[in-house]
Amino acid sequence: MIRLSSTSVVVWLLLAILAACTCFIPAAGHARSTMEILDMDLQVSPNPIPCGGSATATVTIQTYPGGSLPEGVTTKITLWDYDTGLNGGDDALDHEPVVLTTSMGKVTATLTLHCEIKDAGCDLYGPAGNSGESGTDVFVTVLGSPVKSPRVYVQCKQMEVDAALDLDGTDSISAGGDATVTLSAVQPIPGLDHATWKIEYDPSNLSVARVSYLNPQLAPYLTHTVHADHILFTLRHLPVPLNVSGPMVGVVFTGKSSPAVRWDTTDIRVSNDSVFYNSLGGVLAVCDGGAHAIFIAPQDSTVPVVDPVKILFSRNRIVGSPGAVSDDMGPLPNYLTVALLDEDHKLVSQEFAATDGSFTLDKFFELAMGKASTLKVYNGVGLATSFSFMPTVTPSGALAILLLGNRPPMANIITIIHLYPDPSFPLQVQLHANAMDPDNDPVSLRINWGDGKFTEYGPLQPSGFLFLEEHEYLAPGTYQLKARARDSKGREGAWTAAQEVVIPF
Repeated sequence: MIRLSSTSVVVWLLLAILAACTCFIPAAGHARSTMEILDMDLQVSPNPIPCGGSATATVTIQTYPGGSLPEGVTTKITLWDYDTGLNGGDDALDHEPVVLTTSMGKVTATLTLHCEIKDAGCDLYGPAGNSGESGTDVFVTVLGSPVKSPRVYVQCKQMEVDAALDLDGTDSISAGGDATVTLSAVQPIPGLDHATWKIEYDPSNLSVARVSYLNPQLAPYLTHTVHADHILFTLRHLPVPLNVSGPMVGVVFTGKSSPAVRWDTTDIRVSNDSVFYNSLGGVLAVCDGGAHAIFIAPQDSTVPVVDPVKILFSRNRIVGSPGAVSDDMGPLPNYLTVALLDEDHKLVSQEFAATDGSFTLDKFFELAMGKASTLKVYNGVGLATSFSFMPTVTPSGALAILLLGNRPPMANIITIIHLYPDPSFPLQVQLHANAMDPDNDPVSLRINWGDGKFTEYGPLQPSGFLFLEEHEYLAPGTYQLKARARDSKGREGAWTAAQEVVIPF
């Protein structure tokens, strides 16, 4: 809550916030989930995107300066394809983490788009999914916020080719499972006489189980050879040139039981040295259509494990130290998901656990006291473990002391210099001190001058920063000076050993 002296300023701020976003005000005793984002702007360049090329979507997030949103909190932005019922709704195209530095009031982040040949045209894709369209509106959301960016129309620029191929089929398999991939001419190949083409794959992840010829007109003249990392297809001269369209060949790949990638993708593609000829020996311009990605999930049949002893369950921050959650698959990035359900069993926060089993849920919720909430941990193949808990009160001003896994910073007094602007008043000193954070977080410094006065924490500075602070004592005497550091997550380190300051009579 922001407290201002002027009632008119408070009213103006509230109206501005209500005009910019939808605010959720919780009922007493119930969980709260909100985020102080006022506005977002989205730009895409280049636009249109050349077929086979990429573009950068740049989003600028305007936060509410001075609000209660924690400084330096990490959340997730998602780039969406806007659909009005097509494909069952909006499609996620890309995700990226973003750190909201509220003191600056503005944060910029980038996401990726690219265009590939699909279905006789060029479709818009992102690392997380595809739009199924060559042109569409896109927009950005931030996890936990109701605010959406304006929509921007993005279009793939079509390229001039004689024909286009497409590899399509199974999108994901478990290790040891089979994937069927079909090569088709989605834009017909005109006057095809003979050809050679390769389908490339990674042998450390896949092996070829079987190959089939799907076009009955090509089958009598088609042969193939399986090599270590590709399948070579040879089409002999046809009696009569054909206009070829639709499925041409199918390949069943088997995932290795111990693949080189787990919980990641492996690509299959048509080699760019494939050549298609007409009856005059001329080379046809055939687009290879881009890669087909198969996601390989590990074989996992055991549920994750939660160690509640290593977890802090406070009402607005759930923090797990290393080993808090685990799975027998070992350290796989983005494999374990930790979800928080409030007393009404409503999802209020969700995040991936780190590979060491640590996690932090601190994205703008407040759990009801005296009622059970639930921590739920999913592994990558849908198995889950639930743990019910009663939230505890977060100590005011000491939240970060309890943060497990965030190591405290350390202050170090380098020297104390007496300043003598006037020999008649030798009471002023200058402190030289630095603060180091083992996690390399930004730091600030607090000083106890030993005379009942303090210099409070100031602006955050990089770890290792040299602080120069001056103080004037009001009377001669001997004083015990000490300092302590605090990091950007709010965790304080211990006081330094007291340094004696003697102000002569």
